Amino acid sequence: MKFLIFAAVFSLTQPAIADTCTKQIPCELGDRSYHVREPSNWDGTSPLPVMLHFHGWGRQGTLIVKHSRISGATAPRGVLLLAPNGQGKTWDFWSSNSRDTDFAAKVLKDAAKRYPIDPENIYISGYSYGASMAWRFACEAPIKVRALLAVSG
Repeated sequence: MKFLIFAAVFSLTQPAIADTCTKQIPCELGDRSYHVREPSNWDGTSPLPVMLHFHGWGRQGTLIVKHSRISGATAPRGVLLLAPNGQGKTWDFWSSNSRDTDFAAKVLKDAAKRYPIDPENIYISGYSYGASMAWRFACEAPIKVRALLAVSG
């Protein structure tokens, strides 16, 4: 049921091509934010697969969108990279009342308003603490996750 509701949001939303929040300038989402790296040579209309990547402890999304191995791999492959910012530069994947899973789902929903996201191709990844958060999100997400890549976590 959760997936159907999320898929409906994707299909009903008319993407307004991203405004000013790319790379260094975060997309504001309430009291939180995330960073975006558009794929190289994207035509501006084709549906995009998404890599939602959770940063490691003490980091932020700005590092992810500049990282040569992460964004350097997604950009030429036509993948939209989303890098949410954890509160206090970390993730709360331990507690049962964590708000981070809901926040990450909101990141995907907000990005779908800015870009034509392909809901069948949502990939989740993370490094260290971010890898643990990626596991939690993949298990609790209200969406279908195509694949999970957890590095060192």
